[in-house]
Amino acid sequence: MKEKITIFWLTAQGSGPKRISISPALLSAVCMFFIICITTSGFVFHSYKTVHSEKNFSETLKNTISQQNREIETLNEQIQNFSDKIGVIKARLAKIDEFEDDIRIITNIKKKKEPLVGMGGPMEADAEMDQFLKHSDASLLREMHEQLNQINSISLVHHKDFEKLLKILEKKKSFLASTPTITPVKGRVTSRFGYRKSPFTGKKEFHSGYDISAPMGTKILAPADGVVSFVGRKSFLGKAVMIDHGYGIITQYGHTSKALKKVGDKVKRGEAIAKVGNTGRSTGPHVHYEVILNGIKVNPKKYILN
Repeated sequence: MKEKITIFWLTAQGSGPKRISISPALLSAVCMFFIICITTSGFVFHSYKTVHSEKNFSETLKNTISQQNREIETLNEQIQNFSDKIGVIKARLAKIDEFEDDIRIITNIKKKKEPLVGMGGPMEADAEMDQFLKHSDASLLREMHEQLNQINSISLVHHKDFEKLLKILEKKKSFLASTPTITPVKGRVTSRFGYRKSPFTGKKEFHSGYDISAPMGTKILAPADGVVSFVGRKSFLGKAVMIDHGYGIITQYGHTSKALKKVGDKVKRGEAIAKVGNTGRSTGPHVHYEVILNGIKVNPKKYILN
């Protein structure tokens, strides 16, 4: 007969010891079962804790990535806005530079050669993410800061140039205002400056001005600022008016019907000074317009810009 293992235990009622006899094989099986249950429970609990922990980590990571994506999107928008503003400023500076060149051409003021300041173009919107991936935030901000410094340097150069330009223009302002630039009357030019066949003698003669045909009584306008220096009759020119513009420039208007200003009156460019007439040696209503520079009669064509 196989040996059995007897297990004794006492109850709380004091009724004597209890016992049970089991074979070693059954005891081993029971112990193994309990060990397996405990091990399995531990593994299940550990797996649950691991899965729960990984789930929490996954949620945290997902939230972190989502937040970082929002931050990247916001940063990209800020970078693009910043880049667009830089582009607008550059375009304005280019327009200012063109405007300055135009003024210098008109006033014949040369510009000193300045060392060129290199500038990069604004970042393209399509390359926005690539720029972010290739550079750190600090690099991008440093690049933009450098561009702003370049723009600031260029704006300072422009500011100094315009200050110098304005000082020169202030000196030239009076000269420009006193330089004839417009035709004294709207009409048809019937005879120009230079040699021509005389309508009275038929012989070749030098014509010292422009004859501009216009209806009787048409207003004659001052082509520049000045002071009326003569009003009266001048042999072949009939009733004439002269304006002294200063800087050695004098203009004369012949064959007028009536003077609208008197000697000593100050006039502005475009102001009426007389009316077209047919006085003196004339074949019809017109004005004989002369420009006299330092005592020499010159071609009025150079002083008509309109």
